[in-house]
Amino acid sequence: MNIHNFQNHINKKILQRGYDYFLDGYILETYLIEENKYVFQVDGTEIYEVKVLLNDNDDITHSECDCPFDYEAICKHQVAAYYKIVELKRNGEYPSDQNSQTNLHSVLNDLSKKELIKIIEELTEKDLAWRDTLMVRYATGDEKHDLERCRKLIASIVRKYTEKGFINFRRVSSFTRELEEVLQQIYRTKDILLALDLAFLLLREAMKAFQYADDSDGDIGNLVTETMEAIEDTILRESLTTEQRTKAFHKLIDLSESNIFEGWEDFQTDLLSIVSDLATTNELREKLTAYIYELIETNEEDSYKKYYSERLLNILFSLIEEHGDESEVESFMQENLKYSSFREKLIEKHFENMEYEKIINLTLEAEAKDKTLAGLVIQWKKIRYEAYKNLSLKNEQLLLAKELLLHGEFEYYEELKGLNDSEYTSFYQDIKSELKEAQSWSAQGVFLKLIETENDNAEILEYVKRNPQRIENYTKRLVDEFPDEVNELYVQHILGQAKSSSNRKQYQQVCKVLRQYKKISGREKQESIIQDLQQLYSNRPAFMDELNKI
Repeated sequence: MNIHNFQNHINKKILQRGYDYFLDGYILETYLIEENKYVFQVDGTEIYEVKVLLNDNDDITHSECDCPFDYEAICKHQVAAYYKIVELKRNGEYPSDQNSQTNLHSVLNDLSKKELIKIIEELTEKDLAWRDTLMVRYATGDEKHDLERCRKLIASIVRKYTEKGFINFRRVSSFTRELEEVLQQIYRTKDILLALDLAFLLLREAMKAFQYADDSDGDIGNLVTETMEAIEDTILRESLTTEQRTKAFHKLIDLSESNIFEGWEDFQTDLLSIVSDLATTNELREKLTAYIYELIETNEEDSYKKYYSERLLNILFSLIEEHGDESEVESFMQENLKYSSFREKLIEKHFENMEYEKIINLTLEAEAKDKTLAGLVIQWKKIRYEAYKNLSLKNEQLLLAKELLLHGEFEYYEELKGLNDSEYTSFYQDIKSELKEAQSWSAQGVFLKLIETENDNAEILEYVKRNPQRIENYTKRLVDEFPDEVNELYVQHILGQAKSSSNRKQYQQVCKVLRQYKKISGREKQESIIQDLQQLYSNRPAFMDELNKI
């Protein structure tokens, strides 16, 4: 679609509405981000952003709008933008671009210091958050004043974006972007302990913001993660003295104990993982260990906190791996086998030592313990299979490979083929029969993969007869060998799809299948079905409109 002929490709009603928007001045702002890349602010129920990208031939290679309209691919706001681009090109105009920025720079460069100060003061009177941003970024003097300046900046930004105690999701991105000024100040601050205080200030507000802002796009979550990274970078940026390390350790522990992490345990464990990097003495490790066990004990009765406890134990395990001996490491894994991650670690150790019988025992225990968790049970069975394989236990492999296959793990079909001693045709028919008789959806999925892999087109045809809606997936496989059956299945599919359709998008999908049907069976048969549909659904004008476009 080209910017000079887009009218030929867009629904007439949408085209007219977009043209009206263009004529009535609904386009509020126009920007040329770079050559042939436009951004528009278009008024509507809200202010929407439209992005349009052209190539050197003026073809529209990308177009999007953040409005909720999904009736057609192109909305009226985009159409209004297209008309604006045509106008700009016809008049040789260029919206705000790099040249205009250069001109502004020239204007400002010619002003005196006094005039610039006056302009900035006037602007900051209208935007207190910007005033506080300038103070954080440029104020000189004692770094200890940074904490108060950042506190004021955060408060100003919260006031700026909050309406009736809440921040709408459309404003959250700008809200978090302005808070990133504090993030940058953390990195600029040389005093490590002060930098941590700044990070804690930002983290506390970001965590509170989950309660008073709509974080649908994840901007606040990203800010929390970036602040955590800033904390970690702060304690790793240079060698800390013992005193600094100890103070930083206690600061982080105190923060972890605060109520800001209620309901956000993942962030708390991220913080404690950073704390573990500071625990380089026996005293600090003992304090961290005691604190973590206290957290685990507090949540022991809550089954939903099991994953949380497991993550906490993994922090301790990392400390033991780094500072303990081999017996301590294995003892810790043995003590915590009820958590799958520690059972996996112990199994990995046994694989390294080629202790396959121990692996079999561990996995059998795990299968019994986790019998209600199907995915985890499959994982243990796969590990057990590898142990059997290493011990050359063929009979055990055969039984387990078939069990895994019936549970949806198709890769074990090749394993079974390699282990099979009987004649291939008999083997294949037996496997196929078992899968057909199995009632689980996973076995049915394996059955399809099996007949596809073995190019069993006769069986594929029988499957499609039971599921005519799948004919599109298998047309290329079947059409040469079974042309009449494919034609009949397409007819069933089209009629069934038409019967269940009730809106324009669904009607368009029916017509798409009709166009594909023409390639299979020809124009004459396509026309016949179209006529049948026109008679059956003459009371659906949208459907008639789409059929007439074929």
